Amino acid sequence: MDFDIDSGIFIGFLVANLLLGLSSSRGITSVKEYALGDRNFSTATIVATIVATWVSGSVFYNGVAGSYSKGLNYIWSSGFGAPLYMLIIGLVFAPRMTEFLGKLSIAEAMGELFGKKVRIITAISSFIGVCGVIAVQLKIAAMIFEFIGIPNIYGILSAGFIVTVYSALGGIKSVTFTDIIQFITFYVIIPIVAYTFLNNMDNTNSITATLLNNPLFDHKKVFDFSNSSNFIYISLFIWNIIPAFSPAYFQRISMAKRCSAGQKIILYSFYYLFRAITNDMLDCNIDADKPS
Repeated sequence: MDFDIDSGIFIGFLVANLLLGLSSSRGITSVKEYALGDRNFSTATIVATIVATWVSGSVFYNGVAGSYSKGLNYIWSSGFGAPLYMLIIGLVFAPRMTEFLGKLSIAEAMGELFGKKVRIITAISSFIGVCGVIAVQLKIAAMIFEFIGIPNIYGILSAGFIVTVYSALGGIKSVTFTDIIQFITFYVIIPIVAYTFLNNMDNTNSITATLLNNPLFDHKKVFDFSNSSNFIYISLFIWNIIPAFSPAYFQRISMAKRCSAGQKIILYSFYYLFRAITNDMLDCNIDADKPS
């Protein structure tokens, strides 16, 4: 492997996450503090951790690939559909979550409502779902390592080790602190990537031409309901806007001290996720100069 600046930046980012995550893990004396901290996190802090949890490597990878290959079909059904469920949660559900604030997990909340068996089922279901998400994240880490010339097995092992260590030792405090780092990183990288693409183009007319002439971005074809395949994307959109509490989102709301604070957290998160998606789609459209 040839060690270059790209390798150094990525490895440095991983090491920084590990060290800074561990540095924020001091002073934990109970399970509740491990899971929820002391519940004095600011609204901005919890918003940053929600956005960083959602705008992950898989979203960048799948979002750009899906927007390029499927165009508006993907953008409106998945790209915009997914954050809308967060808006529904913020407007409808978050103001009614007073009794759940301070709960350690969604499994604990379900257990108090419906009993021990439901708590166990919820915990197992959440565990299976989260394992799938983590597997995708580790796969993306492996791809990045392979891209910079390092065997992908090292990407899986190193990313898994780092996340496990600072999460196990520091709990939500370490996770929140590293999420803030990742949030700042995302919002620095996205404009830089867009600017680099634009700066390296001889002229930007190809962007306009793509949006006007590429059938993937023709709204008339996308919303032409005489085409039966478009009903698949309608179904996907409906599925994506169904409000659902993942274990991570429930925990973030539970960290708030008041329902009004929880509602602000979700609504602000929706705003920043919408911004992130539109920037992500811009990166794709800059590169989409031919139909797939």
